[in-house]
Amino acid sequence: MNMTDDELTRTEVVAALADLQEAQQAIAHSGPSDDVNEIKESLPGLRRAVREAMERHDDPDPPEPPAGDLLEDPRIVEEALKQDDPVQWLSDKALESGEQTAGPEALRRVLRHGDRDEAASVDLVEIAELELVRRERAAARMKRVAALEADARPRRTLDAEGKPCTEEPKVVAERIKNARSELREARGALGEVRAMRITVAGARHADSRTSWTGTPPDREWLLAGWLAEGRVHLLTGSGGRGKSRLALQLAAALASEEADWPLPWWRPTADNRSDGGPSDHHHPPTLPRTDAGGVPVVVASWEDEDAEVHRRLRDLPVPIKALGNRLHYVDCAEWGPLWAPQESGSGHVQTVAELTGAGRRLRRLCEREKARLLVIDPLAAAYGSDENVRALVRQYMASWDAWGRAHKCAVLMIGHPPKGGGSREDGDDNWWSGSTDWPAAARGAWALRFEKANVGARSVKTRPERTFLECMKPSYGPFPETVDLEADGVTWRTIWRPQPEAAAGAAVAGKVPGV
Repeated sequence: MNMTDDELTRTEVVAALADLQEAQQAIAHSGPSDDVNEIKESLPGLRRAVREAMERHDDPDPPEPPAGDLLEDPRIVEEALKQDDPVQWLSDKALESGEQTAGPEALRRVLRHGDRDEAASVDLVEIAELELVRRERAAARMKRVAALEADARPRRTLDAEGKPCTEEPKVVAERIKNARSELREARGALGEVRAMRITVAGARHADSRTSWTGTPPDREWLLAGWLAEGRVHLLTGSGGRGKSRLALQLAAALASEEADWPLPWWRPTADNRSDGGPSDHHHPPTLPRTDAGGVPVVVASWEDEDAEVHRRLRDLPVPIKALGNRLHYVDCAEWGPLWAPQESGSGHVQTVAELTGAGRRLRRLCEREKARLLVIDPLAAAYGSDENVRALVRQYMASWDAWGRAHKCAVLMIGHPPKGGGSREDGDDNWWSGSTDWPAAARGAWALRFEKANVGARSVKTRPERTFLECMKPSYGPFPETVDLEADGVTWRTIWRPQPEAAAGAAVAGKVPGV
Protein backbone atom coordinates (compact mmCIF):
# COMPACT_ATOMS: atom_id res chain seq x y z
CA MET A 1 0.00 0.00 0.00
CA ASN A 2 1.39 3.39 -1.01
CA MET A 3 1.72 5.99 1.71
CA THR A 4 0.47 9.53 1.15
CA ASP A 5 2.83 12.49 1.30
CA ASP A 6 1.28 13.46 4.64
CA GLU A 7 1.93 10.00 6.10
CA LEU A 8 5.50 9.98 4.74
CA THR A 9 6.38 13.35 6.25
CA ARG A 10 4.72 12.39 9.53
CA THR A 11 6.85 9.24 9.61
CA GLU A 12 9.88 11.41 8.89
CA VAL A 13 9.03 13.67 11.82
CA VAL A 14 8.68 10.67 14.13
CA ALA A 15 12.03 9.24 12.94
CA ALA A 16 13.80 12.57 13.49
CA LEU A 17 12.25 12.89 16.96
CA ALA A 18 13.36 9.33 17.79
CA ASP A 19 16.97 10.14 16.78
CA LEU A 20 16.86 13.25 18.94
CA GLN A 21 15.43 11.32 21.90
CA GLU A 22 18.15 8.66 21.57
CA ALA A 23 20.85 11.32 21.75
CA GLN A 24 19.22 13.06 24.72
CA GLN A 25 18.90 9.79 26.61
CA ALA A 26 22.53 8.90 25.89
CA ILE A 27 23.63 12.19 27.44
CA ALA A 28 21.27 11.81 30.41
CA HIS A 29 22.56 8.29 31.25
CA SER A 30 26.27 8.93 30.59
CA GLY A 31 28.80 8.43 33.33
CA PRO A 32 31.73 10.63 34.41
CA SER A 33 34.17 8.71 32.22
CA ASP A 34 31.98 8.65 29.09
CA ASP A 35 32.92 10.92 26.22
CA VAL A 36 29.63 12.44 25.04
CA ASN A 37 31.03 15.61 23.53
CA GLU A 38 30.39 14.31 20.02
CA ILE A 39 26.77 13.51 20.89
CA LYS A 40 26.29 16.96 22.44
CA GLU A 41 27.68 18.57 19.30
CA SER A 42 25.15 16.65 17.23
CA LEU A 43 22.11 17.95 19.16
CA PRO A 44 21.63 21.22 17.18
CA GLY A 45 21.72 19.27 13.93
CA LEU A 46 19.21 16.73 15.24
CA ARG A 47 16.84 19.48 16.37
CA ARG A 48 17.23 21.18 13.01
CA ALA A 49 16.33 17.90 11.29
CA VAL A 50 13.11 17.70 13.32
CA ARG A 51 12.19 21.27 12.43
CA GLU A 52 12.87 20.71 8.75
CA ALA A 53 10.75 17.56 8.78
CA MET A 54 7.95 19.48 10.48
CA GLU A 55 8.11 22.21 7.85
CA ARG A 56 7.79 19.59 5.08
CA HIS A 57 4.70 18.18 6.78
CA ASP A 58 1.62 18.48 4.58
CA ASP A 59 0.07 21.17 6.74
CA PRO A 60 -1.76 24.22 5.36
CA ASP A 61 -0.50 26.17 8.36
CA PRO A 62 3.08 25.01 9.17
CA PRO A 63 4.38 25.63 12.69
CA GLU A 64 6.43 28.69 13.52
CA PRO A 65 10.18 28.21 14.24
CA PRO A 66 9.81 28.89 17.99
CA ALA A 67 8.07 25.53 18.30
CA GLY A 68 11.46 23.93 17.68
CA ASP A 69 12.89 25.48 20.85
CA LEU A 70 10.78 23.06 22.87
CA LEU A 71 12.92 20.23 21.48
CA GLU A 72 15.64 21.09 24.02
CA ASP A 73 13.43 19.53 26.73
CA PRO A 74 13.68 15.69 26.66
CA ARG A 75 10.28 15.39 28.33
CA ILE A 76 8.66 17.34 25.49
CA VAL A 77 10.33 15.11 22.90
CA GLU A 78 9.17 11.99 24.73
CA GLU A 79 5.58 13.25 24.91
CA ALA A 80 5.60 14.33 21.26
CA LEU A 81 6.50 10.81 20.19
CA LYS A 82 3.32 9.55 21.85
CA GLN A 83 1.07 11.78 19.74
CA ASP A 84 -0.69 10.84 16.53
CA ASP A 85 0.25 14.21 15.06
CA PRO A 86 3.53 15.43 16.63
CA VAL A 87 3.60 18.52 14.40
CA GLN A 88 0.23 19.80 15.57
CA TRP A 89 0.96 18.87 19.19
CA LEU A 90 4.31 20.70 19.23
CA SER A 91 2.77 23.78 17.59
CA ASP A 92 -0.04 23.91 20.15
CA LYS A 93 2.44 23.29 22.97
CA ALA A 94 4.48 26.27 21.82
CA LEU A 95 1.39 28.46 21.95
CA GLU A 96 0.41 27.19 25.40
CA SER A 97 3.90 27.76 26.77
CA GLY A 98 3.80 31.40 25.71
CA GLU A 99 6.33 31.16 22.91
CA GLN A 100 3.66 31.98 20.35
CA THR A 101 1.06 34.26 21.89
CA ALA A 102 0.07 36.16 18.75
CA GLY A 103 -3.69 36.23 18.32
CA PRO A 104 -3.68 35.47 14.57
CA GLU A 105 -1.49 32.41 15.09
CA ALA A 106 -3.68 31.13 17.94
CA LEU A 107 -6.77 31.66 15.80
CA ARG A 108 -5.31 29.65 12.93
CA ARG A 109 -4.48 26.77 15.26
CA VAL A 110 -7.94 26.69 16.81
CA LEU A 111 -9.63 26.86 13.40
CA ARG A 112 -7.66 23.78 12.37
CA HIS A 113 -8.86 22.01 15.54
CA GLY A 114 -12.45 22.93 14.75
CA ASP A 115 -12.19 21.78 11.14
CA ARG A 116 -10.85 18.43 12.32
CA ASP A 117 -13.59 18.16 14.96
CA GLU A 118 -10.93 18.13 17.69
CA ALA A 119 -10.93 20.00 20.98
CA ALA A 120 -8.27 22.66 21.58
CA SER A 121 -6.80 23.73 24.90
CA VAL A 122 -8.75 26.29 26.93
CA ASP A 123 -5.93 28.87 26.84
CA LEU A 124 -5.62 28.53 23.08
CA VAL A 125 -9.34 29.05 22.53
CA GLU A 126 -9.36 32.11 24.81
CA ILE A 127 -6.55 33.73 22.79
CA ALA A 128 -8.41 32.93 19.57
CA GLU A 129 -11.66 34.41 20.89
CA LEU A 130 -9.87 37.61 21.92
CA GLU A 131 -8.47 37.84 18.40
CA LEU A 132 -11.98 37.47 16.99
CA VAL A 133 -13.22 40.27 19.25
CA ARG A 134 -10.34 42.48 18.09
CA ARG A 135 -11.12 41.78 14.42
CA GLU A 136 -14.83 42.34 14.90
CA ARG A 137 -14.29 45.70 16.59
CA ALA A 138 -11.84 46.79 13.87
CA ALA A 139 -14.29 45.79 11.12
CA ALA A 140 -17.20 47.50 12.88
CA ARG A 141 -15.12 50.67 13.26
CA MET A 142 -14.21 50.56 9.57
CA LYS A 143 -17.86 50.08 8.68
CA ARG A 144 -18.92 53.13 10.71
CA VAL A 145 -16.20 55.33 9.23
CA ALA A 146 -16.96 54.15 5.70
CA ALA A 147 -20.66 54.84 6.19
CA LEU A 148 -19.84 58.41 7.22
CA GLU A 149 -17.43 58.86 4.30
CA ALA A 150 -20.05 57.68 1.79
CA ASP A 151 -21.77 61.05 2.00
CA ALA A 152 -22.58 62.46 -1.43
CA ARG A 153 -22.57 66.07 -0.23
CA PRO A 154 -19.43 68.17 -0.95
CA ARG A 155 -17.50 69.10 2.15
CA ARG A 156 -15.83 72.31 3.20
CA THR A 157 -12.05 71.84 3.36
CA LEU A 158 -8.89 73.96 3.27
CA ASP A 159 -6.74 74.47 0.18
CA ALA A 160 -2.93 74.50 0.06
CA GLU A 161 -2.89 78.09 1.31
CA GLY A 162 -5.22 77.30 4.21
CA LYS A 163 -8.24 79.06 2.71
CA PRO A 164 -11.73 77.50 2.92
CA CYS A 165 -12.92 75.76 -0.22
CA THR A 166 -15.48 73.17 -1.33
CA GLU A 167 -14.64 69.69 -2.61
CA GLU A 168 -14.72 69.31 -6.38
CA PRO A 169 -17.18 66.81 -7.89
CA LYS A 170 -14.31 64.49 -8.93
CA VAL A 171 -12.99 64.43 -5.36
CA VAL A 172 -16.46 63.71 -4.02
CA ALA A 173 -16.95 60.85 -6.50
CA GLU A 174 -13.55 59.36 -5.62
CA ARG A 175 -14.27 59.63 -1.90
CA ILE A 176 -17.62 57.88 -2.31
CA LYS A 177 -16.04 55.13 -4.44
CA ASN A 178 -13.35 54.45 -1.82
CA ALA A 179 -15.88 54.54 1.02
CA ARG A 180 -18.14 52.02 -0.68
CA SER A 181 -15.18 49.73 -1.29
CA GLU A 182 -14.20 49.93 2.38
CA LEU A 183 -17.83 49.33 3.37
CA ARG A 184 -17.91 46.10 1.33
CA GLU A 185 -14.58 45.06 2.85
CA ALA A 186 -15.83 45.73 6.39
CA ARG A 187 -19.02 43.77 5.82
CA GLY A 188 -17.00 40.88 4.42
CA ALA A 189 -14.69 40.97 7.45
CA LEU A 190 -17.66 40.90 9.84
CA GLY A 191 -19.08 37.92 7.98
CA GLU A 192 -15.74 36.10 8.24
CA VAL A 193 -15.54 36.75 11.97
CA ARG A 194 -19.00 35.32 12.53
CA ALA A 195 -18.19 32.24 10.47
CA MET A 196 -14.91 31.69 12.34
CA ARG A 197 -16.62 32.16 15.70
CA ILE A 198 -18.79 29.10 15.01
CA THR A 199 -15.72 26.97 14.28
CA VAL A 200 -13.84 28.28 17.31
CA ALA A 201 -16.80 27.49 19.55
CA GLY A 202 -16.80 23.96 18.13
CA ALA A 203 -13.17 23.48 19.16
CA ARG A 204 -13.91 23.97 22.85
CA HIS A 205 -13.90 21.10 25.31
CA ALA A 206 -17.37 20.23 26.56
CA ASP A 207 -17.67 20.59 30.34
CA SER A 208 -19.72 18.11 32.31
CA ARG A 209 -20.48 17.42 35.95
CA THR A 210 -20.15 13.97 37.46
CA SER A 211 -20.17 14.63 41.22
CA TRP A 212 -23.58 14.91 42.88
CA THR A 213 -22.61 14.69 46.53
CA GLY A 214 -23.40 17.29 49.16
CA THR A 215 -26.40 19.61 49.40
CA PRO A 216 -27.36 21.74 46.40
CA PRO A 217 -27.82 25.46 47.05
CA ASP A 218 -31.32 26.80 47.56
CA ARG A 219 -32.95 28.43 44.56
CA GLU A 220 -32.71 32.20 44.65
CA TRP A 221 -35.82 34.27 43.94
CA LEU A 222 -36.41 37.91 43.18
CA LEU A 223 -40.09 37.30 43.81
CA ALA A 224 -40.91 34.00 45.47
CA GLY A 225 -42.79 31.64 43.19
CA TRP A 226 -42.94 34.17 40.36
CA LEU A 227 -39.50 35.50 39.37
CA ALA A 228 -36.43 33.24 39.65
CA GLU A 229 -32.96 34.76 39.85
CA GLY A 230 -30.99 34.76 36.62
CA ARG A 231 -33.68 33.19 34.42
CA VAL A 232 -35.79 34.38 31.48
CA HIS A 233 -39.51 35.13 32.04
CA LEU A 234 -42.40 36.35 29.89
CA LEU A 235 -45.17 38.82 30.66
CA THR A 236 -47.87 39.08 28.00
CA GLY A 237 -51.12 40.95 27.63
CA SER A 238 -53.20 42.84 25.12
CA GLY A 239 -52.02 46.25 23.99
CA GLY A 240 -52.95 49.22 26.17
CA ARG A 241 -53.96 47.17 29.20
CA GLY A 242 -51.05 48.18 31.44
CA LYS A 243 -48.22 45.65 31.02
CA SER A 244 -45.52 48.34 30.92
CA ARG A 245 -46.93 50.02 34.04
CA LEU A 246 -47.05 46.66 35.79
CA ALA A 247 -43.41 45.90 34.88
CA LEU A 248 -42.28 49.40 35.91
CA GLN A 249 -44.08 48.97 39.23
CA LEU A 250 -42.23 45.67 39.78
CA ALA A 251 -38.88 47.24 38.83
CA ALA A 252 -39.46 50.16 41.21
CA ALA A 253 -40.44 47.83 44.06
CA LEU A 254 -37.24 45.81 43.62
CA ALA A 255 -35.07 48.95 43.42
CA SER A 256 -36.72 50.77 46.31
CA GLU A 257 -35.39 50.85 49.84
CA GLU A 258 -38.98 51.07 51.08
CA ALA A 259 -40.96 47.93 51.91
CA ASP A 260 -44.38 49.42 51.09
CA TRP A 261 -44.24 49.80 47.33
CA PRO A 262 -47.56 48.60 45.87
CA LEU A 263 -46.64 45.22 44.40
CA PRO A 264 -49.56 43.37 42.78
CA TRP A 265 -47.92 39.96 42.75
CA TRP A 266 -49.79 38.31 45.59
CA ARG A 267 -53.45 37.75 46.38
CA PRO A 268 -54.88 39.00 49.67
CA THR A 269 -56.47 36.28 51.77
CA ALA A 270 -59.75 36.45 53.66
CA ASP A 271 -59.83 36.08 57.43
CA ASN A 272 -62.74 35.69 59.82
CA ARG A 273 -63.80 39.31 59.63
CA SER A 274 -67.51 39.87 59.42
CA ASP A 275 -67.32 41.69 56.11
CA GLY A 276 -65.35 38.85 54.50
CA GLY A 277 -62.71 41.28 53.24
CA PRO A 278 -58.95 40.78 53.08
CA SER A 279 -56.88 40.47 56.19
CA ASP A 280 -55.31 43.66 57.52
CA HIS A 281 -52.28 41.58 58.53
CA HIS A 282 -51.54 40.11 55.09
CA HIS A 283 -48.10 41.18 53.86
CA PRO A 284 -46.45 41.00 50.43
CA PRO A 285 -43.61 38.55 49.80
CA THR A 286 -40.13 39.42 51.00
CA LEU A 287 -38.13 41.31 48.37
CA PRO A 288 -34.37 40.97 47.92
CA ARG A 289 -32.43 43.70 49.67
CA THR A 290 -28.83 44.88 49.85
CA ASP A 291 -27.03 47.04 52.40
CA ALA A 292 -28.06 50.06 50.32
CA GLY A 293 -31.70 49.01 50.21
CA GLY A 294 -33.11 47.58 46.96
CA VAL A 295 -31.30 45.94 44.08
CA PRO A 296 -30.17 47.46 40.74
CA VAL A 297 -32.74 47.09 37.95
CA VAL A 298 -32.50 48.03 34.25
CA VAL A 299 -35.59 48.78 32.14
CA ALA A 300 -35.00 48.92 28.36
CA SER A 301 -37.96 50.32 26.44
CA TRP A 302 -38.71 51.13 22.80
CA GLU A 303 -42.02 52.81 23.64
CA ASP A 304 -41.78 55.56 26.28
CA GLU A 305 -39.39 58.45 26.70
CA ASP A 306 -37.62 59.28 29.96
CA ALA A 307 -40.06 62.06 30.84
CA GLU A 308 -43.07 59.73 30.66
CA VAL A 309 -41.38 57.23 32.97
CA HIS A 310 -40.51 60.06 35.34
CA ARG A 311 -44.16 61.11 35.44
CA ARG A 312 -45.30 57.56 36.18
CA LEU A 313 -42.76 57.13 38.97
CA ARG A 314 -43.71 60.49 40.46
CA ASP A 315 -47.37 59.46 40.66
CA LEU A 316 -46.63 56.26 42.58
CA PRO A 317 -47.40 56.46 46.33
CA VAL A 318 -43.77 56.06 47.44
CA PRO A 319 -41.18 58.89 47.04
CA ILE A 320 -38.78 58.58 44.14
CA LYS A 321 -35.81 59.19 46.43
CA ALA A 322 -36.40 55.70 47.82
CA LEU A 323 -35.07 54.32 44.51
CA GLY A 324 -31.58 55.57 45.37
CA ASN A 325 -30.33 55.63 41.73
CA ARG A 326 -30.88 51.88 41.45
CA LEU A 327 -33.56 52.04 38.74
CA HIS A 328 -31.83 52.49 35.36
CA TYR A 329 -34.11 53.40 32.43
CA VAL A 330 -32.83 53.13 28.84
CA ASP A 331 -34.73 54.74 25.95
CA CYS A 332 -33.98 52.34 23.07
CA ALA A 333 -36.24 53.98 20.48
CA GLU A 334 -33.33 54.55 18.07
CA TRP A 335 -31.27 51.50 18.99
CA GLY A 336 -32.86 48.94 16.73
CA PRO A 337 -33.27 45.30 17.82
CA LEU A 338 -31.08 43.52 20.37
CA TRP A 339 -31.14 40.36 18.28
CA ALA A 340 -31.22 40.24 14.47
CA PRO A 341 -29.70 38.56 11.39
CA GLN A 342 -26.06 39.31 10.59
CA GLU A 343 -25.20 42.98 10.43
CA SER A 344 -23.36 42.42 7.14
CA GLY A 345 -26.60 43.34 5.39
CA SER A 346 -27.26 39.94 3.81
CA GLY A 347 -29.47 38.65 6.61
CA HIS A 348 -33.22 38.07 6.44
CA VAL A 349 -35.64 37.75 9.35
CA GLN A 350 -35.91 34.01 8.67
CA THR A 351 -32.13 33.39 8.73
CA VAL A 352 -29.93 32.68 11.74
CA ALA A 353 -29.70 35.76 13.95
CA GLU A 354 -27.35 36.88 16.71
CA LEU A 355 -26.75 39.53 19.38
CA THR A 356 -26.42 42.98 17.81
CA GLY A 357 -24.28 45.91 18.87
CA ALA A 358 -27.31 47.28 20.74
CA GLY A 359 -27.66 43.97 22.59
CA ARG A 360 -24.01 44.00 23.62
CA ARG A 361 -24.29 47.60 24.80
CA LEU A 362 -27.32 46.77 26.95
CA ARG A 363 -25.64 43.72 28.47
CA ARG A 364 -22.54 45.74 29.34
CA LEU A 365 -24.73 48.27 31.17
CA CYS A 366 -26.37 45.51 33.21
CA GLU A 367 -23.01 43.92 33.99
CA ARG A 368 -21.47 47.23 35.05
CA GLU A 369 -24.39 48.08 37.35
CA LYS A 370 -24.69 44.47 38.62
CA ALA A 371 -28.39 44.48 37.72
CA ARG A 372 -30.59 41.78 39.23
CA LEU A 373 -33.44 42.34 36.77
CA LEU A 374 -33.55 43.44 33.13
CA VAL A 375 -36.95 44.37 31.68
CA ILE A 376 -37.17 44.30 27.85
CA ASP A 377 -40.25 46.17 26.62
CA PRO A 378 -41.56 45.15 24.12
CA LEU A 379 -40.28 41.86 22.79
CA ALA A 380 -41.40 42.75 19.26
CA ALA A 381 -38.87 45.62 19.12
CA ALA A 382 -35.98 43.72 20.73
CA TYR A 383 -36.31 40.57 18.61
CA GLY A 384 -35.58 41.27 14.93
CA SER A 385 -36.04 37.75 13.61
CA ASP A 386 -39.05 35.56 12.77
CA GLU A 387 -41.14 34.95 15.90
CA ASN A 388 -42.73 31.85 14.37
CA VAL A 389 -39.55 29.82 13.70
CA ARG A 390 -38.88 27.59 16.70
CA ALA A 391 -35.11 27.23 16.16
CA LEU A 392 -34.61 31.01 15.93
CA VAL A 393 -36.76 31.69 18.98
CA ARG A 394 -34.97 29.03 21.04
CA GLN A 395 -31.56 30.43 20.07
CA TYR A 396 -32.58 33.91 21.23
CA MET A 397 -34.11 32.74 24.51
CA ALA A 398 -31.20 30.38 25.28
CA SER A 399 -28.67 33.17 24.76
CA TRP A 400 -30.42 35.51 27.19
CA ASP A 401 -30.98 32.73 29.70
CA ALA A 402 -27.29 31.73 29.64
CA TRP A 403 -26.26 35.37 30.06
CA GLY A 404 -28.74 35.87 32.88
CA ARG A 405 -27.48 32.83 34.78
CA ALA A 406 -23.85 33.91 34.32
CA HIS A 407 -24.56 37.38 35.78
CA LYS A 408 -27.41 36.51 38.20
CA CYS A 409 -29.72 38.85 36.33
CA ALA A 410 -33.31 37.80 35.67
CA VAL A 411 -34.72 38.88 32.30
CA LEU A 412 -38.39 39.83 31.93
CA MET A 413 -39.59 40.15 28.33
CA ILE A 414 -42.92 41.84 27.64
CA GLY A 415 -44.87 40.41 24.72
CA HIS A 416 -48.31 40.40 23.19
CA PRO A 417 -50.91 37.72 22.51
CA PRO A 418 -52.11 37.11 18.93
CA LYS A 419 -54.37 39.74 17.45
CA GLY A 420 -57.64 39.68 19.33
CA GLY A 421 -56.28 37.38 22.05
CA GLY A 422 -55.67 37.94 25.72
CA SER A 423 -59.05 37.44 27.33
CA ARG A 424 -60.10 34.41 29.32
CA GLU A 425 -62.63 33.60 26.58
CA ASP A 426 -59.77 33.18 24.08
CA GLY A 427 -58.52 30.11 25.95
CA ASP A 428 -55.32 29.17 27.74
CA ASP A 429 -53.41 28.52 24.49
CA ASN A 430 -53.92 31.98 23.05
CA TRP A 431 -51.99 34.23 25.42
CA TRP A 432 -48.71 34.60 23.46
CA SER A 433 -47.85 35.43 19.85
CA GLY A 434 -45.54 33.30 17.69
CA SER A 435 -43.82 29.97 18.17
CA THR A 436 -44.61 27.63 21.04
CA ASP A 437 -40.94 27.94 22.03
CA TRP A 438 -41.57 31.38 23.57
CA PRO A 439 -43.32 29.93 26.64
CA ALA A 440 -41.41 26.64 26.37
CA ALA A 441 -38.01 28.35 26.69
CA ALA A 442 -39.09 30.73 29.48
CA ARG A 443 -38.70 29.55 33.07
CA GLY A 444 -41.74 31.51 34.15
CA ALA A 445 -44.59 33.12 32.22
CA TRP A 446 -47.41 35.42 33.29
CA ALA A 447 -50.35 36.91 31.43
CA LEU A 448 -52.27 40.09 32.22
CA ARG A 449 -55.74 38.89 31.20
CA PHE A 450 -59.33 40.00 31.46
CA GLU A 451 -62.89 38.72 31.36
CA LYS A 452 -65.41 40.66 29.34
CA ALA A 453 -68.47 42.12 30.96
CA ASN A 454 -71.69 40.66 29.62
CA VAL A 455 -74.75 42.77 28.99
CA GLY A 456 -77.49 40.37 28.08
CA ALA A 457 -76.24 38.12 25.28
CA ARG A 458 -73.66 40.64 24.09
CA SER A 459 -70.09 41.16 25.28
CA VAL A 460 -68.82 44.63 26.05
CA LYS A 461 -65.17 44.76 24.91
CA THR A 462 -64.45 48.26 26.14
CA ARG A 463 -65.19 47.52 29.79
CA PRO A 464 -63.65 44.34 31.22
CA GLU A 465 -65.52 42.96 34.19
CA ARG A 466 -62.40 41.47 35.69
CA THR A 467 -58.65 42.02 35.16
CA PHE A 468 -56.21 39.56 36.65
CA LEU A 469 -52.57 38.47 36.60
CA GLU A 470 -52.27 34.76 35.95
CA CYS A 471 -49.20 32.54 36.10
CA MET A 472 -49.21 30.51 32.87
CA LYS A 473 -45.99 28.57 33.49
CA PRO A 474 -44.19 27.97 36.81
CA SER A 475 -41.09 25.88 36.13
CA TYR A 476 -40.07 25.62 39.78
CA GLY A 477 -43.18 24.71 41.70
CA PRO A 478 -46.98 24.66 41.60
CA PHE A 479 -49.00 27.48 40.07
CA PRO A 480 -49.19 30.59 42.27
CA GLU A 481 -52.67 31.90 42.86
CA THR A 482 -54.20 34.17 40.26
CA VAL A 483 -54.18 37.82 41.35
CA ASP A 484 -57.18 40.08 40.74
CA LEU A 485 -56.22 43.66 39.92
CA GLU A 486 -57.64 47.12 39.63
CA ALA A 487 -55.92 50.30 38.46
CA ASP A 488 -56.40 53.99 39.12
CA GLY A 489 -54.66 54.93 35.87
CA VAL A 490 -51.23 54.98 37.56
CA THR A 491 -50.90 52.14 40.02
CA TRP A 492 -52.03 48.55 39.90
CA ARG A 493 -53.50 47.27 43.17
CA THR A 494 -54.59 43.82 44.24
CA ILE A 495 -58.19 43.36 45.22
CA TRP A 496 -59.85 40.58 47.16
CA ARG A 497 -62.44 38.60 45.29
CA PRO A 498 -64.37 35.84 47.07
CA GLN A 499 -63.57 32.43 45.63
CA PRO A 500 -65.86 29.38 45.39
CA GLU A 501 -65.12 26.99 48.23
CA ALA A 502 -63.73 24.25 45.98
CA ALA A 503 -61.56 26.61 44.00
CA ALA A 504 -60.29 28.25 47.17
CA GLY A 505 -59.32 24.87 48.61
CA ALA A 506 -57.43 23.93 45.44
CA ALA A 507 -55.62 27.27 45.43
CA VAL A 508 -54.47 26.86 49.02
CA ALA A 509 -53.28 23.32 48.31
CA GLY A 510 -51.14 24.55 45.42
CA LYS A 511 -49.86 27.69 47.08
CA VAL A 512 -46.15 28.41 46.75
CA PRO A 513 -44.54 29.21 50.11
CA GLY A 514 -43.84 32.91 50.43
CA VAL A 515 -46.40 34.02 47.85
